[in-house]
Amino acid sequence: MEASMSAVWTHETEGEGEGTAGRDREGEKGDPWRTWLDEKLQEDVRTGRVRQLDVGREKDVCEFGSNDALGLSQHEEVKRTACRTAWERGMGPRGSALVCGHTELHVQLSQRLCQLTQDERCLLFPTGYAANLAVLGALGGVGCHVFSDELNHASIVDACRMAKRNGAKVSVYRHNDVQQLDRWMERCESPRKLVVTDSLFSMDGDFAELKRLSALKEKHDFWLAVDEAHATLVCGTRGAGAAEAFGVEHAVDIHIGTLSKAIGCHGGFVTTDAQLHDFLVTHARTHVYSTALPAPVLSAALAAIHVATRDSVLKNKLWKNVKLFSELVGCNFASHIAPILVGGEREALRMSEKLLKLGYHVTAIRPPTVPPGTSRLRVAISAAHSEDQIKGIAAALQQLGIDMHASRSFFNHATVCPELREAPPIRQTAKL
Repeated sequence: MEASMSAVWTHETEGEGEGTAGRDREGEKGDPWRTWLDEKLQEDVRTGRVRQLDVGREKDVCEFGSNDALGLSQHEEVKRTACRTAWERGMGPRGSALVCGHTELHVQLSQRLCQLTQDERCLLFPTGYAANLAVLGALGGVGCHVFSDELNHASIVDACRMAKRNGAKVSVYRHNDVQQLDRWMERCESPRKLVVTDSLFSMDGDFAELKRLSALKEKHDFWLAVDEAHATLVCGTRGAGAAEAFGVEHAVDIHIGTLSKAIGCHGGFVTTDAQLHDFLVTHARTHVYSTALPAPVLSAALAAIHVATRDSVLKNKLWKNVKLFSELVGCNFASHIAPILVGGEREALRMSEKLLKLGYHVTAIRPPTVPPGTSRLRVAISAAHSEDQIKGIAAALQQLGIDMHASRSFFNHATVCPELREAPPIRQTAKL
């Protein structure tokens, strides 16, 4: 099974036109909302940050933008399981878990995720975004101080804002700067301290300093929440994530994850101890007030976890592809998220468009997702990619003349997951 998309694909374009900015709307002159929207949209045009969605048809492209790291969204067993459940159960009860939405399938998936992370309880959410909002929204309040890595996902950023609104103090430490975090902890007088971090950062592709955070936890009395969104099923012997892979899962108080990346489905989850689980059931608003996950999604996620964990074939293939791509382009990436620094926003979009014409969909990442001047191409490697497809994207990047030295200098990929070190060596290389 190769990573291709046929017939329909979506792609963000540069948006050279003005979009809806500046259009005349009869009868709407003087409307303060329309005036404000026009100003904002025109500002987006001036700064080159207009985002538009195109839908292309009848075009085959090789997908290097998806987070489907193990290709499980298209796995035959996963698809058959989802179809069978949809036929037998439809979507399942359409209500929140506390009303009528909690079924035996929710229980089965929760138990399986607890086996994965070795935690006592699991709570399911409509998205990983909702899971982060739930945790920090419920725990953040007077007497709480949240410490967050500056490169954490937007869902954690918004969750910190929610915690601050609820009365918590929030401090954002420099990326992976455990020394700065240590100094701040020394001065912190709040009775409840919470450190929250991605385990694998979604735009830089590097890992959190989990071993050092674990050691710091022994020095300071704080809880550690780790978002394993991009590491679940990808890292660790059981597939629990980076904390397991680096041998520090005992230090993690709250595991946060998603079903929409390597699991290839949809939804989010939190695994933790029974006491915190019971608290979240009552106080996690994105759980209390969201419709429960549909039955086909639950059964598909169970099937996907089964396929991924019954052996190491898919995981080993992924890390072999990462090693191959690294050697071909001459840049040692730490994970299956391979960022290639371009710099300018418009240039990143142009590079993405050129790659699309060559048959490769690679997302251009630009502000506000990343800081100004650090726009990049985000190559997302999958176990579903064939060796020829990996060689193809490397050759396409070479054809564009991208300077890989900038990426080697800018991104810190020194901390390497054990799975990458153990991946089989590549017999033949062709560096850019």
